Amino acid sequence: MQWIGADTAKALMPMRRTSRDRARPASGVARSTRLAKFAQCVQSMSRFVDAGNWGGRMLARYAKGTDHWRVVLIALLTWLTAVALPATAADEACAPIRALAKKLDAVAKGQVNETLIFPSGNTLSEEFILINSKQYWRREKGPWSVGPREPFPMSKVSNCELSGEEPVGAMQTYVYEYDRQFEYGKARVRIWVSKDTGLPLKSYFKDVKPNAASFERSFTFSFADDIRDPV
Repeated sequence: MQWIGADTAKALMPMRRTSRDRARPASGVARSTRLAKFAQCVQSMSRFVDAGNWGGRMLARYAKGTDHWRVVLIALLTWLTAVALPATAADEACAPIRALAKKLDAVAKGQVNETLIFPSGNTLSEEFILINSKQYWRREKGPWSVGPREPFPMSKVSNCELSGEEPVGAMQTYVYEYDRQFEYGKARVRIWVSKDTGLPLKSYFKDVKPNAASFERSFTFSFADDIRDPV
């Protein structure tokens, strides 16, 4: 696999100019072409890093060039490190949250109670029951609806952290916090996960930038074999 093209490599190498070339500056077109090829190289290196391979041997190979090339190479590597390492650390911090979603999807039976808390102090409750591939839900004490079970949405999460440990009743839990992106904005989530089962006991959502239409949400979770179809 070729890491960067020959044309791109040439674009990054120092320009050898003849005495006639030195008498006049490079044209704007030439400079633009070099900048474009430089950008292509940066994109190639970014894709190489994203693929999980730092290309140490390739860097050593290209570092045998001139001092000018070494300066360019070091600058690029420093920039890529500054971009890639924080992203990797962020992904690792959110790994437990994404793993939790998979664990929830694997549960055969579960019950989730949601309470919406409005600025006025009014509340609205919703209930969800999960039975294998089916999902039942109702608002307040209204009639039940049923449909295909949907996966727990944990893909759009960021700024994850383990904030501590707390008891919930008789259960000991790990407390995680993270940001969850919605269509209307971003919410900060706090979730209590049982040390024994690895499943959540409760969670709390609060908008990062609340406004007059904002509301908070709290959830409680239960998982048991004796959960039955409500209809």
